[in-house]
Amino acid sequence: MTESLAKAVPEDNAADREDKAYSYDEVPYPSLPFEQTHPNRLATVAALHGLEPPEVATCRVLELACAQGDNLIPLALQLPEAELLGIDLSTRQIDEACRVAAELGVGNLRFERRDILHLPEDLGRFDYIIAHGVYSWVPAPVRDAILAVCKRHLNPNGVAYVSYNTYPGWRLKSVIRDLMLYHTRHVTAAEAKIEQSMAVVKFVHDAVPQGWALYRKLFDDLLGKMQADKARTTWLFHEYLEEVNEPVYFSQFAAHAARHGLRFLSEAGVSDDQRQRLPPRAQEVLAKLGDDVVEREQYLDFLTNRTFRQSLLCHAETRFKPGIEPERIRSMSLAAAVRCEVPEDGLRSRSLMRFRGEDDVEGATDTPLTKASLSGRGVPAGGIRPPATERKSLFPDPCRPRSRTTLVASGPFSARSCLSSPRNWTSRSYTTFTNCCPGETDFRTDSPVAS
Repeated sequence: MTESLAKAVPEDNAADREDKAYSYDEVPYPSLPFEQTHPNRLATVAALHGLEPPEVATCRVLELACAQGDNLIPLALQLPEAELLGIDLSTRQIDEACRVAAELGVGNLRFERRDILHLPEDLGRFDYIIAHGVYSWVPAPVRDAILAVCKRHLNPNGVAYVSYNTYPGWRLKSVIRDLMLYHTRHVTAAEAKIEQSMAVVKFVHDAVPQGWALYRKLFDDLLGKMQADKARTTWLFHEYLEEVNEPVYFSQFAAHAARHGLRFLSEAGVSDDQRQRLPPRAQEVLAKLGDDVVEREQYLDFLTNRTFRQSLLCHAETRFKPGIEPERIRSMSLAAAVRCEVPEDGLRSRSLMRFRGEDDVEGATDTPLTKASLSGRGVPAGGIRPPATERKSLFPDPCRPRSRTTLVASGPFSARSCLSSPRNWTSRSYTTFTNCCPGETDFRTDSPVAS
C-alpha cells in the first residue's frame, strides 16, 4: 500500500545530470509550502483575467523539481479528490518526500525521481503545473524542457506557474554571487563554501565606507536575512553558489514562453502589480502602452529594479483580455489572515479594534460588522447596519460592495492577500476587503463565520 501512495522511479537517463543532482543530495533545498502556487490561487488569478480555470477540488497537479515535497503534501491533504505528482532529480529529496507522504497515508500523491529532460510522453495532462525555484538555476536545455513540458502536458484551460530571477534587479545582486564564487573557488565541501561565503560577505560589509550607501545596502540585506533565519544557509547555497543562476529580463522570459506556444497571463500575486506604487506621471506613461502587457511589465521591472518573478502562463491560443475587470471581482472575496485585539466593550461598540496582518502590517477598524468578521466570532445577533457615510470605492456601480467600513492603517494593507472564489473556501474565517484610498477600506463579508 505504501508503494502505491508514493514511490521513487529511478531514471537511468538522468546520469548526464547526476552532478547537478548531487548538490541537492548534499544540501537539500529548503522545502516549504508556497501559498502562491496553490491551485486555488492560480485558478482565482486566471478567473480574474477572464479564463475558466479547471475545478480546484478535482484537479491534476504536476510539480517540477518538487524537492522534499513540502509544497505538494499539504495540497494533497487539503484536496483529497485531486491527483498530484511531484518529480525531482535528487534521490535524497525524493526519498524523504516518499517517506513523509507514506507516513501520513496520503493516497492521492506520487513522488518520482525523474529528469525534466526525459519525461515520458504518456505522463498525461495536468490542470496546474508548478515550477518553483528551478528555471533560473538550470542550464538552457533544461529551461527549454520546462516550458516544453508545460506546453505538452498542460490542459487547454490549465495554468502553469514558473518562478525565476530577473534583471535588472539581479545585476546588483550578481556582485555578491561573484564575490562568493571567487572567494570559494578552491573550496569543494558545501558546508565550507557556505561558511567561507558568509565570512567574506561580512568582511566586505564591514569594510565598505559609510558613504557608499547603495553598495553597502546589498550586503545589509543579505546579512539581515541570514541573521533573521539561520536555516537560510541552504537557501544561500543554492541561490548564490550553484554553478548555474541565470536571471533573465521579463521580456526574454515572455519571448521564450512564446516560442513554446505559451502566453504570459499574470503574476501569481494579485498585489504584485507595482504600478500603484509609481508616481502619477509614470502611471500615465505606462497606461499609454495600451494592451502590450510584455512591454508594460518590462518597463515596470526597470522602474522597480525587480529581482524575482512568479509568472503564470497559459496556452498561446487561449483568448483573454489583459487586466482585471471590476465585474469579475463581484463574486469573489479578498482574504487575509489577521490577529485581533478585541476591545473590552465588545464588538457592537464603536471602539477601535486593532489588528495585525502578515508582514506586521497594522490597522484598526471601528465598524462592528468588520470587527466581527476579523475576530472570527460572527455577526452579532440582530445584525449590523453599515455606516451611512459614503466612502470612495474601488468598484464602480453596480459592483460596489454591500458593506462599508472605515479602516485606520499604518501603511498600504496588502498582507499578501489572495482573492478567492467562495466555492473554494474552507471553514477558516476570512475578512474580505479591497484597498480604496488612504485610511479607508471597503469590506464585504462572505466568510462562513461572518455570514
